[in-house]
Amino acid sequence: MDKETLNQLTKVNTKPENREILLSRLQQDPNFFYQLLNYIKDENPQASHAARAIELASLENTSLITPHVDILINIGENTTNHSIIRAVAKLLEVLTCTKLSLNFTPLQASKITEICFDWLIGNYKTAAKAYSMNILFYLGKNEAWIYPELTAILKQQLPNNSKGFKARARKIIHTIERTTS
Repeated sequence: MDKETLNQLTKVNTKPENREILLSRLQQDPNFFYQLLNYIKDENPQASHAARAIELASLENTSLITPHVDILINIGENTTNHSIIRAVAKLLEVLTCTKLSLNFTPLQASKITEICFDWLIGNYKTAAKAYSMNILFYLGKNEAWIYPELTAILKQQLPNNSKGFKARARKIIHTIERTTS
């Protein structure tokens, strides 16, 4: 990765004009998008900034990330960086909740389900857990076994988590109970 790109990555979360330059490049150059994904996968020094840039670009244009679902899953399975996990969880949520999950292969859906349950059960920050709840809720529409598992985990974890977790968990539990009754 060249020095200019690394410098741009460090500015992803600061001035909007710096973000726009990088986002424009990501949207115009699919090869650069792929390079950044691999940069994240290797957990390079600015990987969390690269993950945030990919997240922002993909939120504006979801079709940027759809060809790279397998790389995204690989990153989700292997990274321990909370900033990267948050970005990957958000991207998976966007893909899942925008009906693009219909394009997931059974293996991809299975891996995403496994990753999300790991994030939900493990020692991860609230954002990753909240995104995981949503992803599992949507995937549960096609897999009957997910709702009972998700509900049990959420009820078990309610007393020991943040207010944000509790609010999202209660909403998901309520929606599952309303949907399945």
